[in-house]
This record gives sequence, C-alpha cells and structure tokens, in this order.
Amino acid sequence: MNRQIIHLAVGKPKEYDWNHRKEMSAIGKSTVSSIELKKTGIVGDDVANHKFHGGIDRAVCLYPFEHYSKLGTNV
Repeated sequence: MNRQIIHLAVGKPKEYDWNHRKEMSAIGKSTVSSIELKKTGIVGDDVANHKFHGGIDRAVCLYPFEHYSKLGTNV
C-alpha cells in the first residue's frame, strides 16, 4: 500500500467554543514544510490534555485524511 503525507502541521492549545462550552484544544494547527522531532514530541507543537495525549509514548499523532471532515477542521 502506498502512503503519503498530505498535510504536515503543528500548533499550541487554544480556547474554543464548542456547543456553548469553552474548551482548550490543540486541534487547530498551522501548516509547516518540515518539523523537528524530539523524544517528547514535535518542536513547536503541544496538546491540551497531557493525561491522554503527548509524551514519549505518544509523541506523534497521525490522522487518516478521511477523518478530518468528521473533526470539523479545514484542511
């Protein structure tokens, strides 16, 4: 099976208003042409909930392109 990176992005947590609730999330990322990956994650990137995301065992997250339409993001 042939795979390719369609979109490479990084970002920091921000406050969003979802269903009239304020939530911190790092789902909104900005496109980059390259990254620097370290043991703890990607430089310039972070997650909002360190209990369930990030860290040395979860330093990189890959989403299938088809899932973005379900996340409500614009890619």
